Amino acid sequence: MDTRFALQITDNTTFLAQYERKGTSWTRTGLQSAATPFCALPKTASDLLPTAERITTFVKQNHPAGIGCRLIIPANWCFIQHVEAPAGRFNDAAAQYAFEQYIPVELEQLTCCNERLDGSTVRITAVFTAAMNALLRTLEDAQVAVESLTVDAMLAGNLPGALQQTHTSFHVLMDDQRLAIRTVAQDDGVSLMRCFGVPQDADAELVRRQLILSPPLTAPENGCCHLWRLTDTRPADCVADALASLGVQVDTHDQESAIEQCLRAAVGSDGLPDLRVQTLTRQDRWNPLRNRLLGCAAAAAVLLATFAIRLCADNAVYSSVIDTSLRDQTRIYQDVHPDKPVPYGAALRLQSERIGLEATTAGPTDTPATAWLHRSGLDAFTTLHEVTSRIPSGLKLYVNEIQLDDVGITLSGQTTSHGAAGDIVRELNELTTLSVDPPRTKRRQDKTVDFRIRAVRTEDNTHD
Repeated sequence: MDTRFALQITDNTTFLAQYERKGTSWTRTGLQSAATPFCALPKTASDLLPTAERITTFVKQNHPAGIGCRLIIPANWCFIQHVEAPAGRFNDAAAQYAFEQYIPVELEQLTCCNERLDGSTVRITAVFTAAMNALLRTLEDAQVAVESLTVDAMLAGNLPGALQQTHTSFHVLMDDQRLAIRTVAQDDGVSLMRCFGVPQDADAELVRRQLILSPPLTAPENGCCHLWRLTDTRPADCVADALASLGVQVDTHDQESAIEQCLRAAVGSDGLPDLRVQTLTRQDRWNPLRNRLLGCAAAAAVLLATFAIRLCADNAVYSSVIDTSLRDQTRIYQDVHPDKPVPYGAALRLQSERIGLEATTAGPTDTPATAWLHRSGLDAFTTLHEVTSRIPSGLKLYVNEIQLDDVGITLSGQTTSHGAAGDIVRELNELTTLSVDPPRTKRRQDKTVDFRIRAVRTEDNTHD
């Protein structure tokens, strides 16, 4: 069975009703009420906080947690204005710009709901964003999911039935502080609204002047005015007399009928104007932090998607390069070894064979230390043999190092005296391929001599 809840706030009382669908109609199965502090026109969160806290306490005691609820607020919490808006040349932004001249506050403080009534009229309903956010947030903290947010004056005469059988009808909602008048015209669907404040102690003449100052209120043909009393503390006689003085036949409905009319209209109509727009939507109002996190998550998802696409593209290019390289390696190996099968890793096999070939030949790939030997037709062993063979026999000598480089040879070691080092130099000068510099010697503590002899290739000396 389909069950719905409606929560209606009036100037001094809050009503919570439960309805169940039976066939095509809704039947009320429960109604509770509680007194709430009066709030004329809440502008900030603090203005509405006492009322919101009292409503929350009342709802917690009577409403199942987590169940949706349709919220009805009084028209004196809103600004309601009809704006001329020719079709095709008027959008929501233009309507709100025209609406701004009728309100005494900055438009940025309000959340607006636009409703096109016909081809040339837009009704704009606006509430203070901060105050409504405070109320909605408090209700949601009590685990009450607000399914819709509408104004009581829009619900009068909203149900089909005997109240709308006439061509045109007026529906007046009355409480302790104001009157809300709704004009329902069935022929073209126009539904006009006007609200104005009337003190509780006002007489019929004051009410009549207020009606005259508002947009003209004319008696409908073959119709009447329905006066809905949202409070039972204010006499309805002065309002009825004021309407009668303007030639309007008045049908007065008591508080119970008025509340029932609004509550039933709220649960039974799904096409009502909903003020849960812009910053009053549940997502924006509930989780501003979640919105930022969702934005970051979306940005991260886009970044990861871009990275994945780039990775796939790079992988495709890399695979193409690898395939081309493998084909080239196979072709080269088959050219070099036409009779052999192509092994796995042909490039490594070719590189190994190249290193082997370079090791058996002299050429540009020789190391600097041996290149001059190959160029002069000598090798390391021959050179060492010639150098050592020139050392005088009988000379006591200890060789620490023989170093070959691209310029010449260096001998380092110890001998018995400075003269012995000079004898080595004289013998080496007998070699035609070398030019030997004078030795560098140094006396050691044990009376021996350290020497260092440098021999440079004759071919390099000629070029220098």
